[in-house]
Amino acid sequence: MANGGIGHDLVERYRLPTIPMVGLLRYTQADAATATIPPTRYLFVAATSHPPSGPGGQPLPPIQGAVAEVRAVAALLPPSQVTMLTGDRALSPRVAQEASQATFLHFATHAFVDDEHPEKTYLALDGARDAGRFTLDDIYALHL
Repeated sequence: MANGGIGHDLVERYRLPTIPMVGLLRYTQADAATATIPPTRYLFVAATSHPPSGPGGQPLPPIQGAVAEVRAVAALLPPSQVTMLTGDRALSPRVAQEASQATFLHFATHAFVDDEHPEKTYLALDGARDAGRFTLDDIYALHL
């Protein structure tokens, strides 16, 4: 558009707003009154005394104070907004279910990152029932 006798491009003469994602439209000022903001929910997950084995099958030590940590933080929040998963409640299916309803997630647990094989990356949950690894696939499947 350098024509028109002016020698300027259209973008130089007019403001052209852009939106990086269509999903952001629901948060525009015109839609602010109708946009729904989910209630604040906190999910706390603490490592337990039955962590799964680590990389290479090595036993993981329990994290001393993990449960006390999440209880201390949760005590600062309204109890009606807090869900705490410890012990045999800290299993992958339950964590996934509760995480989909949470606004904030707090994990006090071992985490392993494998840069060469990212699919082997996981958070260590309770391993007493062979559900102790919360993998990247589990995380990507969450509806956050």
